[in-house]
Amino acid sequence: MIDSTGSTGTGTGTGSTRSTGSTDSTNWREDYLHTKAHLSKRQIQLLTNGADSLAASWILQAMYSDWKRSKGYREPTPPDCSSSFLECSKKTTRSQL
Repeated sequence: MIDSTGSTGTGTGTGSTRSTGSTDSTNWREDYLHTKAHLSKRQIQLLTNGADSLAASWILQAMYSDWKRSKGYREPTPPDCSSSFLECSKKTTRSQL
């Protein structure tokens, strides 16, 4: 469920990083409401009252992602956890010796 700040509880609502550091995105709804033109009645209702269903939370999350993108915020790049079978087999044979 999305709380009053727009956070889903998984850390997507606040704490995202910008290229220059962390940000306070607690008022993103007000900012989005005042800077975006052509919002539907449903979007305005969601921004003012919050999500009332799972589908509404998806719409709100999409608007939050759009707001972050327009402000230049981006998530940190995930670590590279890829490996190959060759690397795995080398580690296995070393551990068996």
